[in-house]
Amino acid sequence: MGSTGAITFRYSEEKLFGVIAELGWAQRGWKENYEEHPFSYSRSITYVNLPILTHIYFGSSRFKCFVNLGPEFGLYLSDKITADFDYTNPAAVPDYPHNRRTEQLAMPVSTKFDYGICASLGFEFYVQPRHSLVVEARYYFGLGNIYPSSKADTFGASRNMTISATLGYNFRMK
Repeated sequence: MGSTGAITFRYSEEKLFGVIAELGWAQRGWKENYEEHPFSYSRSITYVNLPILTHIYFGSSRFKCFVNLGPEFGLYLSDKITADFDYTNPAAVPDYPHNRRTEQLAMPVSTKFDYGICASLGFEFYVQPRHSLVVEARYYFGLGNIYPSSKADTFGASRNMTISATLGYNFRMK
């Protein structure tokens, strides 16, 4: 649904093990599926995020594979809604499928702090001893809800889940 980017700090003192901290942003959200109806709705939520990951790697001096795992914390920045109908009052929209749940369409994000578990697989190719290209596939499972989730609320759970693919360029500072 959106873009992601980060500045990565990696510390690898051991032969096969290290720690990674990233400071970046991620756009998460969803797109409603109206199947046979001519409506479109999408919502993009932007976070500043901080994953702190264990970094387990193996391979040669030119090519390494890795697995990363750890917690991720995020802080809500903004959200953007794109729709081709009045999502604040879908009952007034002609031919709108009225058997659908619509509370989430205009509901503001109530929890500004997001947290969850992050895991990734990837590989790193060293162009020079201090420069490398990184390809990574990452999965994020949010543990916090973006909407209220008590028994009296509309939703029991509203967690972020993200699958992302990234391409990066690393250079060693020291």
